[in-house]
Amino acid sequence: MARDDLAANSKKAVDPEKVTAAIDSAGVLPQVKHYRYTQAFSAARSSQQLQAFIDQYRNDDVDGLVIQAQSLLSVRLEEERIDREKQALTAEAARQEQQRQAQLQQQERSRRAEELRTRTVHFRQALQPGDDSHCGLVVEVKKPVVRVQTMIGEYWLRIDQLYAACDHDCRFISGQYVDQPIGGAIR
Repeated sequence: MARDDLAANSKKAVDPEKVTAAIDSAGVLPQVKHYRYTQAFSAARSSQQLQAFIDQYRNDDVDGLVIQAQSLLSVRLEEERIDREKQALTAEAARQEQQRQAQLQQQERSRRAEELRTRTVHFRQALQPGDDSHCGLVVEVKKPVVRVQTMIGEYWLRIDQLYAACDHDCRFISGQYVDQPIGGAIR
């Protein structure tokens, strides 16, 4: 029977006035409110959080934390401004470094292209039977053409189409030589 009494008691309505009176007499709400107030101040790190704290507790500042938050806000705003400037300087330095690297890469490409031009001119001027070209062994030189033993047979090519071995790709499509530079090689 005790169980039935317990079940019957659980169905009784709670009197909201009595609950409110009990909470007020215990002084719980002011303690909770003060706890939230101090926690909000402690958690405020950014200028936005400090400003939100100041706005929320401006008219209910029992411990003077709004005044402290206002002091911290001016300091934090200055720190954030300095941080933004540092980030801008860092970004600018990174952009300049990237630009410098791009210029160095372009200079290196230009240097290599010039070396290839020089090597190619020297190779073409000194061309002799027995030299290795990009297409194969030079068999005969009859300026302005040479006969080259390629992997698909002997072909006559103009001297200005020849490069030193490994300086250029050699391609034939349907029996016709196709100029295919390696990495943008210049004739």
